[in-house]
Amino acid sequence: MSTLIVCLPSVNASVAASYAYLRSNDGLKSDSYASATAPLLPAAERGSELVVVVPAAALSWHGVDLPEGVTGSSPRLRAVLEGLLEDRLLDDLGTVHLALAPTFRTAAKSRTWVAACNKAWLNSHLLALEAAHRPFARVVPEFSPDLQALQLHAVGDADSSCWVAIGAPAGGLMRLPFSAAALKVVQDSDEAAQWEVFAEPALAAQAEQFAKSPVALLTRPQRWLDAARSPWELAQFDLAKTARSRRVKKLTTL
Repeated sequence: MSTLIVCLPSVNASVAASYAYLRSNDGLKSDSYASATAPLLPAAERGSELVVVVPAAALSWHGVDLPEGVTGSSPRLRAVLEGLLEDRLLDDLGTVHLALAPTFRTAAKSRTWVAACNKAWLNSHLLALEAAHRPFARVVPEFSPDLQALQLHAVGDADSSCWVAIGAPAGGLMRLPFSAAALKVVQDSDEAAQWEVFAEPALAAQAEQFAKSPVALLTRPQRWLDAARSPWELAQFDLAKTARSRRVKKLTTL
């Protein structure tokens, strides 16, 4: 199946902004990489799907322990999540979109991850894509927490670069300044020897200086292809309340 992957712009960008995108005929490698406004994105083809990637800078991640009896279909799930997160989120809870980890529905009582982002920003871009006749199939995070991984990614542009640390603390995800000092804080952990370090080509030389060792190159298109294969689905709950398309209306609501 061919895939069109569209990465949303920053939280300060309007729906008139350009979207970076890639096309892949096999879901494994990028066949083209460019940017365009929503109406000028490649048109949907029969048998293809559009996957939306939410950039790391737009998301915050929170580990929560849900009480017994609360399931994915529980009518009080949103209220429970708000109660658990009210002291951690800086924004008013009514303005925040929440999504639960893909393992939550099958797990018994256990710790789970919650992704949070600005609801109005996410809805506005999804609706802009729908209005341009580019209906999305899935919404995934650019990076997500992983209990099995200990990875450091140097990502971004020269004036907006950062480290993304996956796997610590406790399997979580953190964004850190792109500096040697920030890297040292992470690598001084007990599991430092297990860290894998990746970098976008433009940041590779500086990342190697900070890490004092070679780093693996990982291009932005390849990273988005990896994200598109993630089991995460961010299109949960609140999006159904304001979206106009049939696909969005099918999303689970609280």
